[in-house]
Amino acid sequence: MSTKNQVSASKNNIKKAQKVWQSMSSQERSSRQPTGQHRTKPGRKGEGDYFHVVVRDKNQFEKFRTQDVGHNGHSLRVAGQRPNGNWQTVKWLIAKSDATIVNGYLHGTRDKTRKLLSQFHYVPRHVTGDIFRTKV
Repeated sequence: MSTKNQVSASKNNIKKAQKVWQSMSSQERSSRQPTGQHRTKPGRKGEGDYFHVVVRDKNQFEKFRTQDVGHNGHSLRVAGQRPNGNWQTVKWLIAKSDATIVNGYLHGTRDKTRKLLSQFHYVPRHVTGDIFRTKV
């Protein structure tokens, strides 16, 4: 059995915890969970071998497939299948040895990479880490 003091103390502790919990952002809440933070998504830290040039939102697709384009490992196309069955490019993975960042934009250092980047309507703009955004 709990005493009256224990019951009132536990109620106060619960109120304090709720107050702190509500003042936190969602990221702080997730890091306070017992499981801790989830793994970092590819391209977010900038430590990978490729620049990710995102063309379309990945939430529009159900399945994904990676295709090697040109020389092995230099440029990869990530294609996605829409719910109606059509396949379209979701993003391009460009080897870091084939491109450089100039004033927040991605520019190719090889001819084939420059040709690939010239097919976009806009020069890929830096978002975070290794991730760039553009439109086809």
